[in-house]
Amino acid sequence: MLPVSLAFFLVSLKSGRLATRFGARLIMTWGLALMGLGLLALSTLSRAADIVLIEFALLSIGVGLGFNTGPLLSVAVSAAPKSHAGAAAGVVNTARMIGATLGVAVLGAIFAAHAGQNPVDPQRIVAGLHPAFVGGALSEILGALAAWRWIPRGALPVIASAPPFLAASGRGRNGASRAQ
Repeated sequence: MLPVSLAFFLVSLKSGRLATRFGARLIMTWGLALMGLGLLALSTLSRAADIVLIEFALLSIGVGLGFNTGPLLSVAVSAAPKSHAGAAAGVVNTARMIGATLGVAVLGAIFAAHAGQNPVDPQRIVAGLHPAFVGGALSEILGALAAWRWIPRGALPVIASAPPFLAASGRGRNGASRAQ
């Protein structure tokens, strides 16, 4: 699991700057697609696990999470009126937690349906992991398509003349907000 945590940490440090430079739509779409690719790679595992494949898959998932997490909150909060920014952030985080919880429950149910309620045989575990990982991959890929379709092209517009920290904050050199 170290590749997920490490990649998430390192990439999330740069995801805001990347979203400001290339657009949140592109970065978030790539993030979701990378998570889907990682889950799809994990779905190919057999009893003879390939550590390189597992590390690649976990690295892809971590990079995808890092690409997606920061810009997701920024896009949602910037779309709300300033007076509702705190509420928007709370709604996004609540929806993210509910989605993660629901995802674990649904994919766990898929695993249990294919592996049995108490799988001890490695072959049954693999039989349960395959459809759960495929289901997770499809969910992420559909999310990537939805992000590409519905995140506005101009979400988090670039302020070319401002230093990166000002561009990410939505303020120009004179401190004026873009929204004015």
